[in-house]
Amino acid sequence: MIDREWVRQQVAQYTEDYPRYKLYAETMQMVLYQVAKKYSPLAIVQSRPKGIASFAEKTQRKRSEFNDPVHQFTDKDVAVDIPEGVYGLKAEI
Repeated sequence: MIDREWVRQQVAQYTEDYPRYKLYAETMQMVLYQVAKKYSPLAIVQSRPKGIASFAEKTQRKRSEFNDPVHQFTDKDVAVDIPEGVYGLKAEI
């Protein structure tokens, strides 16, 4: 059974922290873009923070594996560099 209050608390904390993760994602994108521009000019660089709804869903789904998701999830920010070829670099914070 899911403890709804616990989920609400986790989501509220993530919602409060969300602007920081948005800034992290923007910073990662700028850094990766500069590297890609130098070494792989046709690369595509994308980044994003995990959406609040996505965080809430994962919190519920992974309840038995994590007791403090807001501090334990490692994919709250994702940046992807897709170079000209097939392979990409993925960074998570």
